Amino acid sequence: NNQFIEIWADFDPDATLQIKTAQFPMLLEQLGTPLGIKRHDSRIDILKRTKSYCIPEHGGVIHFIETLIPLARDVMVTESNLDYTELRCHEEQWRQAFPDINNLPLIRFRQRRCTVDQYFSSTYISAAYRRATACRRYRVRLE
Repeated sequence: NNQFIEIWADFDPDATLQIKTAQFPMLLEQLGTPLGIKRHDSRIDILKRTKSYCIPEHGGVIHFIETLIPLARDVMVTESNLDYTELRCHEEQWRQAFPDINNLPLIRFRQRRCTVDQYFSSTYISAAYRRATACRRYRVRLE
């Protein structure tokens, strides 16, 4: 099935194998289940799902293979007889087929690499803070 490749190409028309991290929820929505999410999933559902993927975040972009592997892993675990060790072996072979991954910036926090779920958590918190600040300023102007 080439559905993932075709939908990824919509977000990556120049075939760089990278898309903006901010586009990830839209990618998941367009994929639909089982690889993606339902259109009406909440931010909490999306965060829970992305946390289980552990997709590395590279300064605002994510890589094709680092995104495909965790999405496929979820489906493969439920639909195949491969054990976890076999899956990890396959995943490492896939990563080696894309050496450009090693050239991407690696964002770390407290000695751990940052992931997509952390990116979205921070953007959601920032948005909530900006909203609360704007509401306070608006109330002060009204008084």
